[in-house]
Amino acid sequence: MTKIQWTDATDNPIHLLRPDGTNGGHWCRKVSEGCGECYAETINQSNRFPFASHLPYSGEPPNLHFNDAIVERWARMRTPRKRFICSMTDLFGEWVPLEWQFKVLDAAAAAPLQTIQLLTKRPTVMRDVVAKYLQTGKKIPPNIWWGVTVEDQRCADERIGSAMELAEMGCFVWVSNEPSIGFVDFTAWFPHIHWIVMGGMSGSKACCLDWFTETIQRRDRWVQDHADRHDVSIFIKQLGSHPYITDPNLFPGADLRQAGDRWWLNKTSGRHNGDIDKFPLCLQVRQMPLLLPTP
Repeated sequence: MTKIQWTDATDNPIHLLRPDGTNGGHWCRKVSEGCGECYAETINQSNRFPFASHLPYSGEPPNLHFNDAIVERWARMRTPRKRFICSMTDLFGEWVPLEWQFKVLDAAAAAPLQTIQLLTKRPTVMRDVVAKYLQTGKKIPPNIWWGVTVEDQRCADERIGSAMELAEMGCFVWVSNEPSIGFVDFTAWFPHIHWIVMGGMSGSKACCLDWFTETIQRRDRWVQDHADRHDVSIFIKQLGSHPYITDPNLFPGADLRQAGDRWWLNKTSGRHNGDIDKFPLCLQVRQMPLLLPTP
């Protein structure tokens, strides 16, 4: 099980290997500002977890191992699950061998009951992997959701081209706007994606909830104007450790306290404010994609 609200399980086939063959921890390399307070690096540095390697997510990669057994077991599973793959690293990191990426895709193809959720801050690599996979004569497994992380407008502008190409190749594309560190206009994304997961920073930085309400409103207008197109679902995962509001009129009934030009929520709870029952009513939105790939 997992505490990530939008998935059922996490699988991490890429890890360090201890001499006794057990999981020796994880590694990744930070690529943009959204990596600043990486939860995976925090876990990997903590003494609470026996597998922690205490390696920073920077520099050159250590000696990593791909655990085939983790992905091969998907085909034997008879209960459908959403599975987030490589939650502790990036499957499409420049250091990951193409062979390992293909192993994940092949394992997904062999396990149509499992929904394989992939997520990267490196969509150009993801796009190239898909193109190379298609060149082998194989088809894109329809049970894979191809996710791109977008934390601010700069990243959105840099990554939308690759996301569009993934959609054109027949991929089921979604976006993770977490951690949200700045407003993103997703209007240009809507024709190419099916799902947006939004969440505030779990570290010390504040998150403006106006960004979330504006995205919901723009999505609603786009869907209304494009009824002949696919829908775009939105899932508000968490409000972040320090959520604030600049326009209280957008949050009727919310219990707020004012400090300067910001209003802070008085009642927040749960891990990183992930308890949806404590969200302002307008943000109690957890939609799953309506148009799912057919195995």
